[in-house]
Amino acid sequence: DRDWNYDPIKDDRMFSDQIINSTIGVERDVNSNFNYRLTRRLRGAQVNGFQHQIDANHRINKFHLKASYFNMNNNQVEFNANWSRYSAEVSVINKSIIPGYRYNVDLNVIRNSATDSVQFSAMYFDEHTAYLKSGENSKIDFDIRHTYREDKNPLEGEIRDFSTSQTTRLFLNKDFKTSSVNTVFNYRTITYQLDNDQEETISGRLDWIGRWLDNHIRSEITYSIANSQELKREFVFIRVPIGQGTHTWRDLNDDGIQDLSEFFEAINQDEREYAKIFTPTNEFISAFQNLFVFRVNLEAPRAWRGQGGLKELLSKLSNNTSWSADTKTTDDDLDTRLLAFAKDIPEDLLLTERNGLRSTIFFNRTHALYGLDFTYINNESKQLLTNGFEARTLEEYISGVRINISKQYNLNLRSKHSTKSVSSDFLTDRNYLLDEYEVNPRFSWQPNDRMRFSLEYTLTEKENVLTAESTERASLNEVMAELRLNKAVKSNLNATLRWIEIDFEGEEVSPVGYDMLEALRPGQNITWSLNWQQKVTSG
Repeated sequence: DRDWNYDPIKDDRMFSDQIINSTIGVERDVNSNFNYRLTRRLRGAQVNGFQHQIDANHRINKFHLKASYFNMNNNQVEFNANWSRYSAEVSVINKSIIPGYRYNVDLNVIRNSATDSVQFSAMYFDEHTAYLKSGENSKIDFDIRHTYREDKNPLEGEIRDFSTSQTTRLFLNKDFKTSSVNTVFNYRTITYQLDNDQEETISGRLDWIGRWLDNHIRSEITYSIANSQELKREFVFIRVPIGQGTHTWRDLNDDGIQDLSEFFEAINQDEREYAKIFTPTNEFISAFQNLFVFRVNLEAPRAWRGQGGLKELLSKLSNNTSWSADTKTTDDDLDTRLLAFAKDIPEDLLLTERNGLRSTIFFNRTHALYGLDFTYINNESKQLLTNGFEARTLEEYISGVRINISKQYNLNLRSKHSTKSVSSDFLTDRNYLLDEYEVNPRFSWQPNDRMRFSLEYTLTEKENVLTAESTERASLNEVMAELRLNKAVKSNLNATLRWIEIDFEGEEVSPVGYDMLEALRPGQNITWSLNWQQKVTSG
């Protein structure tokens, strides 16, 4: 329908649709052929016209020629639509490198039947592309091309010059013995004719994968850059059905007005009544994004197992580490655009920043009887809103011990020390810094594959250490019982019962109080949840 300039969404009137197709073709081989197709279509007051389509392909020695042509006309009482597309391409076939040139034109015009003025155009451009790409025997898979393009748009009933652009694109892929690299790079400049305004866009991505020592060391790197025009954002909270949101509202000052400082990330499922919606403003910002992701998995050679001594000890160790840095700035300096993840960006040039580091060391990870692990987590985020910055940080040290007493009984011991910071330069009453310690033993009984019962105890100590005047403290003692029942893949039942006793010092109705109390109240609390899933169809 699009190729007939007919939109069934905008015009949903029902008519009979009559289509006649005829095709003729000549083919000597896959490199030499010619095809012509004629289509006649009549669909009431929506489509009345013809389509002509030609595809030709011919090879003369090393020269490969391709051509295509498309023409459509759709004549209606109120408008006449015409669409012409044609392209021609020539390339020189070589086993190592293939140079080529392509000319492409796409002209679409819808004119008023009475005045012959232009009403609409889906696209109207012509472009020239020169390229070099790898041949079948090339050791590197690559494609580099440069395109010059002129676009036109309807204006005051006529087709007029709109923009000119030049785009350079590079694609490269190479497989080595122990690694592989893949990269895409785009550079584009565009000039708008009406105001002579210029725009520059740079984007690129690099993916690298390495494997060494019989896959005992595996590493991945992803790096990308981009730039764009972005709207400065602010946010509001919209009420949604219970459980479908992300935040809850606490009227801290009892005035009945929903202030931004009174919304918190909901801890309990039944409190998730509000969704945080970012709304755009009328202010545009030139943004430059830089993303870097690094992942590595380490494990000792399997041949070291059972050899005793240091090798035996090291064979039980493994490590998973990942680090990601996503930065968006307004600094157009080249070093910042390329290496923003490694620089300290001033606040007046920063739009958003997200950094995440997670590293876990395992001892006896796959051992059937026992295992140890230690995890370090550091997450930071910062974003610019209309009124200022909002930042969050979380640093955690987690250690764990797993002991399988028997096939049915399992014991897990976990401890955690974390530091959590929330800061805002426009909602200052939300600023706090929590220092937390947690101990969590868990005992599990699993008599068969369909049933598992767990009993655990958690002791948590929290303190707000933002300033010397901060007095908020909390001690949480929690006992939880959990039952899981599974019946193959058809159904499962999960029931939990929690008893929590909280000793709290500070202002309960406050942002820091909500976080430290975990959406509960000082004293004794009881919570329960029941979740049942049933598969009603098979297959």
